[in-house]
Amino acid sequence: MKRLVTAATVILLFILCIGTASAGPSRGTGGRTEAGHLSLSERDPVDGGIVIDGASGVLSYMVPPDTTTMEPFIFQGTRLAPDTDFSLLCFHGSDFIILGRSKSDPSGHVHIAGHFNFGAIPVAANGNEKGGARIWLVLSKDIGSYHIYNWTPSEYLSS
Repeated sequence: MKRLVTAATVILLFILCIGTASAGPSRGTGGRTEAGHLSLSERDPVDGGIVIDGASGVLSYMVPPDTTTMEPFIFQGTRLAPDTDFSLLCFHGSDFIILGRSKSDPSGHVHIAGHFNFGAIPVAANGNEKGGARIWLVLSKDIGSYHIYNWTPSEYLSS
């Protein structure tokens, strides 16, 4: 199973790289798709600073040329709590969308893949910082369909 997930990850990253090379440099330029990467880090719950050598992850995604096309994304997290259920969320204001869920392996690695239109939301990564959305990796047990029921920021990753 681990080999299958690793192979699928490599193939999807290859497809993302090929798509980026053939698609062109930027979203909105002749209807082309743009690749994006967003780092998520463990934060100190007191001062909000990045925890050195803490848990981290990278979200690799495509921004489509319009607001209706779904594009693939991959999130890879490391140094997380082992054998724990995580959810990748996109917050905008007090609302959030669950992008995907997965359980970390015994080594504390998590892989979440799916499809989403990152061009349809104001995310700092796509150039719209005002009122921008935030991406978080949270404990699945802390959230419901529309609310965060428990707040455990020492266990979360944020952009």
